[in-house]
Amino acid sequence: MVEKKIAGSIINIGSIAGSQSKKYALPFCVSKAGLHHLTKIMAHELVQYGIRVNTISPGLFPTELVSDYIESEAGKSFIEQIPLKRPGKYKELTGALLLLASDASSYTTGSTIEVDGGFAIDIFLHEDFEDKKSHSFFKTK
Repeated sequence: MVEKKIAGSIINIGSIAGSQSKKYALPFCVSKAGLHHLTKIMAHELVQYGIRVNTISPGLFPTELVSDYIESEAGKSFIEQIPLKRPGKYKELTGALLLLASDASSYTTGSTIEVDGGFAIDIFLHEDFEDKKSHSFFKTK
């Protein structure tokens, strides 16, 4: 793109594992964290050529790598931790891809869009509060 003077968008595919640690998944998590950082460096270096670089960070999707896991008891337990309570569907990546590939995101570079069913928002994934309402930001009377 630089050599041919073509402005545009590069979209990396990362993972939520790039921003969260997962026990027994050190190589995967580290490689995805590296990709997220590479996105920022590339965005910084390529912006002068009119090239934007961003990452889409999927959560749990039914890939060949995790299809058996999704059906296991551990997988079902993990899915319960996702706020939307299910794995993603491939078509649900389309919006983020179209956004980043189009001029609608012309002011976006070096960013990561998480498509993860809300997994990244839940900082207390493993907490089990007895009275969840008392810990809510939006308290009701």
